[in-house]
Amino acid sequence: MSSLRGRQVHIVLFCAAILTSLCALLVLHLVDDYRLTLGQARERARLTAHHVAQDLERRLYGIEQMFLGIDDLLTLSDGDDAAKDFIEAVLRARQRQQTAFMDLLVVDARGRIRCWTGTGIPPSITDRDYVATHLGSDDSLWFVGPPQWSKVHHDRRFFAVSHAFRTADGRLRHILVAILDLASVAHAYADLPAPGMRLTLLDSQNHTYFILTGDSPPIPAWKRASVWFGPGTPIVAGAEVSGTPLQIQVTQTTDPILAPWLTDLFVNLALGTLIAGAMLWVFRRFSRQQERLDFLATTDTLSRLSNRGHFMALAEKMFTQSRRYDQPLSALVIDIDDFKQVNDRFGHGEGDRVIRAVADLLRRHCRASDLVGRVGGEEFVMLLPNTPVSGALATAEKILEGVEATRLGGRSPFSVTVSIGVSGRGGGDTDLETLINRADQALYRAKQAGKNRVEQLRTGFSPS
Repeated sequence: MSSLRGRQVHIVLFCAAILTSLCALLVLHLVDDYRLTLGQARERARLTAHHVAQDLERRLYGIEQMFLGIDDLLTLSDGDDAAKDFIEAVLRARQRQQTAFMDLLVVDARGRIRCWTGTGIPPSITDRDYVATHLGSDDSLWFVGPPQWSKVHHDRRFFAVSHAFRTADGRLRHILVAILDLASVAHAYADLPAPGMRLTLLDSQNHTYFILTGDSPPIPAWKRASVWFGPGTPIVAGAEVSGTPLQIQVTQTTDPILAPWLTDLFVNLALGTLIAGAMLWVFRRFSRQQERLDFLATTDTLSRLSNRGHFMALAEKMFTQSRRYDQPLSALVIDIDDFKQVNDRFGHGEGDRVIRAVADLLRRHCRASDLVGRVGGEEFVMLLPNTPVSGALATAEKILEGVEATRLGGRSPFSVTVSIGVSGRGGGDTDLETLINRADQALYRAKQAGKNRVEQLRTGFSPS
């Protein structure tokens, strides 16, 4: 009897082990499928936001180049009224090339329309912010305005992009304005939103330019994630249009994403709901906690760059490899100029945004093989493997120009500058600290020489 009972226990344990293994495989399958589904949705939302932001940046860059060409024509004509017809013909040609252009304007120094693509008598636009901003400020160059209704094209909304051109002594010569039809701009992105997705263009003042939604077929109640898991948090992604107040926000509801996954879940839960649910909960909790710990251990939460400890660990390996194979290695030490004044004048919140903006720019100038980290309050270090000092100096100059061109501050825009010290690994360098210290000394020299500049410490150890 005891032997039989022992065998029964063994069978029960064996069956329990088999069932547990099957449940574990089932749970792993469901979890992987769930994470993959949401991961793909998050990636699509992120890519959608960044694609629209980059496309708008390209559009604005094209407008900037167009303005420069028109300004050349205006300079050549030097106010000659006989050239007005030709300039308006050029404006109309540009308008035909871009369906989003509702109108193109040349505005004189008094805020009156001198040339335009419309017909008849031009309306008064001195009350429009895309003109008033330039008339009321001597240092305003670019302006991207909020959405508004057209005075000429009834029942049509637009937003304006304008650029003020001034003489060497700061006097306003003229203003070039592109009136962009919001419906036409929105139409260019109408096919991007997936089912349940909402694509919004807005600005830093929460003015909404347009909202696009993806059509979603009716979903039965038993296939809706919100019925079983509650409303949940929608997937959200965002991107900024560089150099403008424009922002892209993408939100994605989870119901249409998870509907196929729920069908699979209900079929498989029949094999072991209790075990599958418990293991899924444990796995998800552990996975999220591990990801958070890894993130906190290696990443600077403000800049989203490598923190000092993680950066130095990777940098040591990079230096060792460079020395072992006698490959060039360059270091850049970047420090935000007068950062304390930014905090004192605009507050620490604006100071944090400055750090994030500089970090984003450094990321954009990094190759896949480069390493960048935030090693101090406003100090960053970048290592460029297989890069001689000449290449590092070119990269540093691009960073210098990019930071200076970045506008921050919303209603009260301002810009910051950085100073950069550059050094290359010399044949006598035996450790990473020597390389970085030399770049740090070059940074000190840049600060002493007036800031907003790149300096290289020329020593016998630095490669030419």
